[in-house]
Amino acid sequence: MLSRPDRPAILFECNSATPGECGESVAGLIELLCGYGYALYYVNDYCGQKIPFGNPIEKPDTIGWVCNLFAVPVTEAATRRWATVLKHWQ
Repeated sequence: MLSRPDRPAILFECNSATPGECGESVAGLIELLCGYGYALYYVNDYCGQKIPFGNPIEKPDTIGWVCNLFAVPVTEAATRRWATVLKHWQ
């Protein structure tokens, strides 16, 4: 599914403790998504919005709190849709 040309955008909760319960890591998940051509963007958190909505996440391993991230396929159509969402949000 992640390698398809029409692959979906994925909204997910990023919690560094959860993947460890399965012998995985957040870094491994991020590496997988980026390897399939996804870019990551910050959505929100439970700590007063530590990073503004829509900011690109280049070093997710520096996030040590529970937050929501949006993985957007790096395709022309998906990037255009995400830009439209950001324009309406601001």
